[in-house]
Amino acid sequence: MRIENRTPFVAEATITIDPDGRESYLLVVKGTYDLGPPGQPPVVAEEQRSLVYADAYHGDPASSSILEAYDFAPSKPMTDIVVVGAAYAPRERAVTRTTVRLVVAGLIDKSIDVTGERLWERTLAGRVQPGEPRPFTRMPLTYERAFGGQDTTFSDASRHRFHRDNLVGCGLHANPDLDTILGTRVPNLAFAGHEQRHWNEIVPTAGFAFVCPHWTPRIGYAGTYDQAWMDQRYPFLPDDFDERYHQAAPGDQIVAEIKGGEGVLLQNMHPDGMQRFTLPKADLPVRFLFVDRSDMVVTPKLDTVVIWADEMKLSLVWRARVPVKGKLYALRAIVIGHCSQYWLSLQRSWKPYFKGVSKYVEWKSVR
Repeated sequence: MRIENRTPFVAEATITIDPDGRESYLLVVKGTYDLGPPGQPPVVAEEQRSLVYADAYHGDPASSSILEAYDFAPSKPMTDIVVVGAAYAPRERAVTRTTVRLVVAGLIDKSIDVTGERLWERTLAGRVQPGEPRPFTRMPLTYERAFGGQDTTFSDASRHRFHRDNLVGCGLHANPDLDTILGTRVPNLAFAGHEQRHWNEIVPTAGFAFVCPHWTPRIGYAGTYDQAWMDQRYPFLPDDFDERYHQAAPGDQIVAEIKGGEGVLLQNMHPDGMQRFTLPKADLPVRFLFVDRSDMVVTPKLDTVVIWADEMKLSLVWRARVPVKGKLYALRAIVIGHCSQYWLSLQRSWKPYFKGVSKYVEWKSVR
């Protein structure tokens, strides 16, 4: 099987197993665009971002958040919209607080308050409270700086506490011993009205970036892997597996559909302050050609939008899945993009050539 890619984007195909155990061909196409001056449409980038085969983390996967999620999810029922970047002080003048905002016309309007570095301190009256924030010009928008984390300061492991929405964050304290609280970091990122003010306060995790698969809510969609699954379903996915597990954006950044043409606004995620652009529309037909000379035309679904705010880049991922017809070798080629009727007629009249009888027998067996 070969891929004939007539687009400037990168693409790759593989075989995936459906939840019911049936095989499907999975095609993933990834396009990268340059974001220009405000109001200008994105332009196809000369250098395309590579496909990602496994989640890439900011550091140790056991203790850091995802920088870029893998591209080969078998399916996504909805569309992820993710922003990777940082908050910038307006006009690059140091501030102690600012607000960043993501707007996707008619779909998302989300703001996060960003505060400079603070530590938990004790006042003269003995009260524990956040210290004064330090000025900043740039603050990474990572989950390490949002509320979350884990408190393992108890000697009794049964009393350890974990914030399942964000295991790598800061601000979670269950142990009232002040030695475990004073001098630790206060979250930099918070939703308006939900800033952590007390050391034992639980507030929502604020972020625009990818959510790790072992955090809630994603882990709740993974299904049940118990003895009944081992006895009745293994090696296939459990009956209660939910495809929403593959959605890697924060819940309020998952939308039903992106058609292209939607206006996007980023506020204070670039030194220039406000960035505006429209999501591109891509005409991306895909044709599956089979050895029996039949073909199938599908329209891949755009299910992932990633804005690389620091780099002023935009990446879009389209996905198409087609059930295997008979045997795996039945698929001869995948054509991405438009092709002429003449070229297609040549493909349909394709005559195979074989290096030997064994190759002919192999080809004949999949017809």
